[in-house]
Amino acid sequence: MKRIFLLLLAVIAVGTAVFFFMRSDSDELRVKKVLDRLCAMGTKREGENPAAAALLINKTDEIFSSEVRISGAGGLFDGVKTPSGITADLARYRGVFRRVTVRAQDAEISFPEKDRAFVVFSGTLSGDAKTGTSVSEVRDVECTLLRIDGLWKIGALTVREVLER
Repeated sequence: MKRIFLLLLAVIAVGTAVFFFMRSDSDELRVKKVLDRLCAMGTKREGENPAAAALLINKTDEIFSSEVRISGAGGLFDGVKTPSGITADLARYRGVFRRVTVRAQDAEISFPEKDRAFVVFSGTLSGDAKTGTSVSEVRDVECTLLRIDGLWKIGALTVREVLER
């Protein structure tokens, strides 16, 4: 009887450990969540509530480090930026579109150092500008994330033209 009780207790302990291990986010999953939030900040639905949009893009400090080096994205975004500067740029960029969708696809994530992640992905942007023009673009994006106070934040972002897909 005592052996059965100990065996049952061991099975419960292992099951509990597996459950909590499966629930905890891996670093790779946390990095993907940062990319998802980045895309959400760049996406605008037609008729979107301006207050909801402001709440969304005012959280750039949650996914960007205090200084972010952005290159190849075009005049508006290029340079060394702060999260508040990125918020202002996002507001101007979103103001150009009636609707726009941003996606990060085929992300390849590596961890070259303990608190550093490197991500390469295909970034897509499609939408309709307020001028009536349709936009559909694909770019290769390289992104360096840093673990700051336990959170993954974007520290550098490089956008490259895709010559052929």
